[in-house]
Amino acid sequence: MYPVGIGRGASVDVEGVGKFPIWPVQVHCPNPDVVVTPLEEKGKFRVSCDANAACSLIWIRMSDEKSMSSLTPLVVEPRLVSEVDPNDRIKEAQFTQLPATVSGKLEKNEDVDIFGVELQAGRTLYARLIANQWLGSPMDAVMQILDKEGNVLVQNDDSFGVDPSLSFVAQYDAQYFIRVFAFPETPNSTIGFAGGNNFVYLLRLSNEPMQDYALPLEPAVHDTVPLAVDSCGQIARSNCSKLYETDGVQGLSYFDGDLPAIWLPLRPEKSLPCASYVRMSDESQVESVSPPCSLSGRLMLPRETHSWPIHLLQSGKFRARVISRELGFKLDSFLRVMDPESKNVLATNDDANRNQYDSQIEWESQADQCVELQISDLAQSFGPHHAYTIQVAIIQPTFDLSVTKDCVSGAAGTELDFPVDIDRRDGFKDQLEIYVEGLPESVTCNPIQSTMSESTKQAKLRIKIGTDAPAGHYPFRVYGCYESSGQDQRAIGKYRLRSAVSVDQFWLTVTR
Repeated sequence: MYPVGIGRGASVDVEGVGKFPIWPVQVHCPNPDVVVTPLEEKGKFRVSCDANAACSLIWIRMSDEKSMSSLTPLVVEPRLVSEVDPNDRIKEAQFTQLPATVSGKLEKNEDVDIFGVELQAGRTLYARLIANQWLGSPMDAVMQILDKEGNVLVQNDDSFGVDPSLSFVAQYDAQYFIRVFAFPETPNSTIGFAGGNNFVYLLRLSNEPMQDYALPLEPAVHDTVPLAVDSCGQIARSNCSKLYETDGVQGLSYFDGDLPAIWLPLRPEKSLPCASYVRMSDESQVESVSPPCSLSGRLMLPRETHSWPIHLLQSGKFRARVISRELGFKLDSFLRVMDPESKNVLATNDDANRNQYDSQIEWESQADQCVELQISDLAQSFGPHHAYTIQVAIIQPTFDLSVTKDCVSGAAGTELDFPVDIDRRDGFKDQLEIYVEGLPESVTCNPIQSTMSESTKQAKLRIKIGTDAPAGHYPFRVYGCYESSGQDQRAIGKYRLRSAVSVDQFWLTVTR
């Protein structure tokens, strides 16, 4: 969709980028405050937003008689303006009032977008680009602040993952310019700026600090409201913010308060109960905590180390896992657990594995033992974006189910396979029953039994579409179930929509 966002109380016409062999299409939008209506011209939509709608990141689908699209992001902002081309040069810059969010697109190779603002001496400009992390744009963007002669005053490449963010203090009253360009997310042999129909972005501009993230980084569904952190790294302790869960997408929430909303992953229910603790510096006094628990903080000073006293109430094997890099933060975490009395180091780790740069450690301890968990930055780097959350818990056998696509289609009277990947962890050896819920009566899918003696990495569900099945789109979910201590335990299958966001509802399209 372009523009990719809408302001509260506004109505805008947007373009759907893609193929539409059948028109008009149906639009499935989980937010009742936002209405997306197909127009007469193919590929064009009108998006209307209620004036009281909450700022949010919405995931919508489109469907016709034979197919359904993947989930597409649509953002609600307090005030949103659309990019106006041409704006490649300073003399063509598009000026905007602050605060505002600009919905833009680098539509072709070598494209550059420039926006202008008026700043008084001593005022700070805060700018953040949202593109790759949440919108899925295949771009590694660069953002610069220029003066009217084109001199680069400040530049940022990567701040949240590969999305840039920066702040700039004006030295005198003048016009200043924000320049945005990008390279491909996956480098190639081309030397030059990249662009395309899917190089969409949101550029948030303000002369007041914006929300950057919240602590804990991965709040639980029933956690107390986390602490908001603004662009200056300050904690908004008095900020009256709310935590919401986005309909239709498991593991995503938005954090709405006095400043523009941010989005953050939501810890799955199976991780609860889990007490959360937050500290702001190494000097903070921290009482001992017991797992399962969530420990959050930021490394703001050179060579800073946070030490967490852990009181283990039971014996067993424990795991501490850092959440930081996977959410786009800069922390190169190093974990160490030690016996505070003997000073013996029980375990250390930098990277959980070759492709996972957040650290993770495991160790064995006896009941009623106290240990000290320490976290630092391996490169001794520091700053507001060196934030972390550590999940500490006793290790228990468990499993996860995942799929590689979130929608499938088939004609009435046919059969199709729906592969489910099985990740057995920490010695999980129980027999699993994998099954589907939500399909209509005319569509069947027999449960599959998965044991350790069989192929344990994947199971294929066979979906049989009856000859009398009516054409349409049907949501369904996949579960894995096993018996433990006389009770049934189950987990839900997921599709990875973004690095930190999963979908647990899939769609079947039946055609005739």
